[in-house]
Amino acid sequence: MESENTKTAEFCCPHCYETLRSDGNHEICSGCASQFERIDDIPVFVSKDSFYEGKFPHTIPFIPVGRLPHPKNIAEILHNIKIKVKMHFTMEYKNSLFLQRACSRLGPESVILDLACGGGNELYSLNGTVYGIDLSLRSLKNAKQIYFRVACADAAKLPFPKDFFDLVVSSDFFGHVPAENKDAVLEEINRVLKPGGKTVHCIETDNNNQRYLKKKFPELYEKHFLEKDGHYGLEFPRQCIERFQKIGFRPLYRKPAFTFITTIDEYLKRFDNEIAEELFLYRVLVKIMRKLNSRGKVRWATSVIFRLFDYLLNAVLPIDNTVTGMIHVIYQKQLGGGEVTRS
Repeated sequence: MESENTKTAEFCCPHCYETLRSDGNHEICSGCASQFERIDDIPVFVSKDSFYEGKFPHTIPFIPVGRLPHPKNIAEILHNIKIKVKMHFTMEYKNSLFLQRACSRLGPESVILDLACGGGNELYSLNGTVYGIDLSLRSLKNAKQIYFRVACADAAKLPFPKDFFDLVVSSDFFGHVPAENKDAVLEEINRVLKPGGKTVHCIETDNNNQRYLKKKFPELYEKHFLEKDGHYGLEFPRQCIERFQKIGFRPLYRKPAFTFITTIDEYLKRFDNEIAEELFLYRVLVKIMRKLNSRGKVRWATSVIFRLFDYLLNAVLPIDNTVTGMIHVIYQKQLGGGEVTRS
């Protein structure tokens, strides 16, 4: 028969990092005696966040974008070409390709932390034992179906012991973290990573493409570029890189993912509103995007053209150029004494 109070080795107190014990309804710290409620068997280490609660609840399915099966006929050849094009010319596939390559050397014994996991990502669950944290209980209930453990927690106060994870990963997360909290998040990532462990991120970044919009209509910019998704922590790529270096991470990979040339959906999301009503050029842009969006094949061809221009810009612009909209980075935690493993 199990004891009424059982030790929960997976989590620790986010305040003092001492071990926790569970009485079934709460996690209780053995050090500072803090108590944390369990809701639907999910430990809750933070107060409810009304903005993020239920905002990103869906589980991301595994999208195989690596080596494709050898085609046996013309139809399969065309299908493979279409998949390859998507891999390089759409945001979803490009991020998936980067993350899959980053996870390719992980073994089944790897321990992974997914920051701001939402409803979870099947890719990670195929590559090790996965823990997820998020601010939304609804999202975590879905992530719990594919992850080993989940918790409602703040990334700046992770409820995990030191040197616990082989990989810490996030996608579309750092742009939501306020500037004053970013260093604390990176310090916590460094603390919970094993020496030599890696941290992999798709980071949304600031840009100067909308400099005129920011100055002319600051309220509209905040409403449609910041409030809509919670992007209050956007920084320029060079600022992001400097933060990782300041903590002491070793850079393994840093590359711009997208410039200001984005998808039709994104253009409509940002500009099909009061912005188009106020500015003639944006009004024309929205009308064009609506036309393109109404026809499937034209929409697909336009996306390919957009991404081709995007590739050309990424080839000539430095990573800290102010038109970059997202960067992909991989950093490594140093071993004791400053030594790092070879990549």
